[in-house]
Amino acid sequence: MIANLSEKDEVLEHAVYVSNTLTMKYMITKDKLSEATGELIKELKKMKGIQSIIGVKQAGSVSQRLQAERNRRWGLEEQAELLCSEWQKEISRQYSDWHPFKPTIVNGVLEEVVMEDDEKLVAWKEDWGIEVHNAVVQALVELNECNPSGRYPVHVLWNFSENRKASVARAVKHLMKLWKADMGKYMAQGDRRTRPRTVICDKAPQITANCKKTNMREARSLMHAVGGSTLAPLMTVKETEMENGATMSEVCSELKKMIDKMTMELKKRDDELQDAQFLNCHLIKEEREMHDNLSKAKRSLFKGLREIAGSLSVIGVKQMGQLDKEVFLNACKLKGAKDHLEATRVCLQWQYEISRPEWYPFKTTYTEGHAKALVELKLKEYNRYGHGRFPVPVLWNFSESREASIAEAVVHLAKLWRANKGKYVST
Repeated sequence: MIANLSEKDEVLEHAVYVSNTLTMKYMITKDKLSEATGELIKELKKMKGIQSIIGVKQAGSVSQRLQAERNRRWGLEEQAELLCSEWQKEISRQYSDWHPFKPTIVNGVLEEVVMEDDEKLVAWKEDWGIEVHNAVVQALVELNECNPSGRYPVHVLWNFSENRKASVARAVKHLMKLWKADMGKYMAQGDRRTRPRTVICDKAPQITANCKKTNMREARSLMHAVGGSTLAPLMTVKETEMENGATMSEVCSELKKMIDKMTMELKKRDDELQDAQFLNCHLIKEEREMHDNLSKAKRSLFKGLREIAGSLSVIGVKQMGQLDKEVFLNACKLKGAKDHLEATRVCLQWQYEISRPEWYPFKTTYTEGHAKALVELKLKEYNRYGHGRFPVPVLWNFSESREASIAEAVVHLAKLWRANKGKYVST
C-alpha cells in the first residue's frame, strides 16, 4: 500500500507539473488574445458613426433595450431609467443566490441554459411583456458567457449581422476590408502618392502567468511518519514497542489506524489526480481554441499587410529564415564575381544547407565576414520559428527589428485606414 501511495504521489506530481505548464501556456495565449481584442475594441469604438457588420457591443447591458421599450409603450423616460437601473443591478449582483441557469448537454457539450420556468423571469414576463423578458434573458446569457465572475457589462467584439460574438480574426478581416474599400476609392481618384509613414508606439506586451502550485510536502511527511517506502521499518518499530511492554492488541490497533489513514490518503490522491487530469484536459481545449483564433487573425494580417508591402510601413511581414540575396551579391562583388548568377547560386546553396534538419551547428561561432554572420542569424531564426526548417512568415516591426504582436499590427492597420480615410475625405 505504501508503494502504491508513493506511485500515486509521483503520478500526481507529474500531473501537477503538466497542469502548471498548461496554465502558463494558457495564460500567455489568453493575454495575447486579450491584448489584440482590446486594441480592436478601442479602434472599432472610434468608428461608431460608420454602419458596420462588425462592431463593439456592451454585453450584459439591458438599459438601452428596456429604455427604448418603455419609451415606446409609455413615453416615461424617468420611470424607464429607474426600472432599467433596478433590473441591471439585479442581474449584475455578484454574490446573488439567483442563478436561473441549468446545466444541459448541447451537441455533446455541457452548457448552461436559462430556466424559462424561473419565478422571477415568469413574473417579469407577466408584468412587462415578452420583449422585456427577452431583453433580460439576453442580458443574463451575455453576462454568463462574457463575464461570469465579475457580473458587470463588458465591451466585446460583436457580429451585428449574425447577432453573435465576433472572433479576433473576423474583426481583423473586417478592418482590412474597410481599409481596402477606402484605399480603392482613394486610388480611383488618381492620387498615387505614397502612403505616409506611420510611427508605432513601443508596446512590448508584458505576459504574466499565475500558475497553480500544489505542495506535496504533506504526502511525503505522511510517508516518513508511516515508515518510509516499505512496511519493514514500521514493523520493526512495532516489534520494539511490544518488547517494551505494549500488548499485541494495542500494536494491531495502531497498525490498523495507520493502514486506514494510508487508505484515506490513497483515495485522496486518486481524487486529486482525477481533478488534475480534468483540469489539464480543460486547459488544453481552451488554449487550442484561443491559439486557433490567434492563428486565423495572424493569417488575415499576413494577407493584408503583404498587399501594402510597397509602402513605407513600420509593421509588415517578414520571412523568418529567408536569406537576403543582396548580402551575397555584395560578398561576390568583393571576391571579383561580377554577375548575379554566382550570388544567386551561393545564396541558394546556403539556403539549402540551413534547411537541412540534420545540420545543427548552434555551438559553432562564425567570424569570417558578414555573409557567414547572416547565415548564423538565419539559423537562429529557423531554430526559433521553423520546426520544419523552412522559412515562415511572422509579423515584424522593421523600425525596431523585432517581432510585432497582433495588437501592434491592429493599431498600425487602423492608423493606415484612418490616414487613407482622411485623404479620401479631404479630396
